[in-house]
Amino acid sequence: MIISVNEKGYVDGYATIGGIVGGIEVPDPENKDLFERHYEEFRYENGELIRDKDRETELANHRAVEELRVRREKECFAVINRGEMWYSLLTDEQKEELKVWYKAWLDVTETLSPPAPLAWV
Repeated sequence: MIISVNEKGYVDGYATIGGIVGGIEVPDPENKDLFERHYEEFRYENGELIRDKDRETELANHRAVEELRVRREKECFAVINRGEMWYSLLTDEQKEELKVWYKAWLDVTETLSPPAPLAWV
């Protein structure tokens, strides 16, 4: 197997057939399926591929944040980006509830906790 690594030593690509320009030849990992699914969690150190738990956590958090951004786009912005006519029909209570809900969606990449849908939307 040939791998390429980034400046921090983490695997950023691999080839099982052919090669990679500037790649490093390494023995196949013990659990090849695990490596193929999570290769970015491995670092190359002293001629070995080592799965880094901190990197695993970092990448899992990154994926979770990206998923929340997609949800925010679909679930929040479709409501918030409605026209003035729609907003003019809301009660003051609904406008306040909408403001709190929107702020929670804006903060979702930090809180990792999306707000519940608004019952009246």
